[in-house]
Amino acid sequence: MRDVTYRKCRDYVLFKCTAEYEMELYKSYIVFVKTILDEKHMDTAIIDLRDTKSDVPTFDKFELAGFMLQTWGRNYRLGILNDKSLINKFFETVMVNRGGIVFVSGDFGEIKKWINKINKR
Repeated sequence: MRDVTYRKCRDYVLFKCTAEYEMELYKSYIVFVKTILDEKHMDTAIIDLRDTKSDVPTFDKFELAGFMLQTWGRNYRLGILNDKSLINKFFETVMVNRGGIVFVSGDFGEIKKWINKINKR
């Protein structure tokens, strides 16, 4: 997959994306991440977008959330790590309102705490 690296950790698979935002590319990332999670028998991913420096348009976030739920279903967990200046929580809100399990933050430690919390349920 173009501009994506990943490694399996104990409780999640960490993906690092470096490509600038393009709708079709991000949709391919969604499919790729699910494929890797399934191969690794994991249900939790962290996607690090900090190096992209891309601000995804609001309507595109809405479309990506719908595509992700359609592709992933509601049995996966996703933490998104992004530059704090680019976070507005719209994607997270759309996903959560539709039954997705998502947390967006600019702090890797916050995302790991969130994963620990949801894994205790």
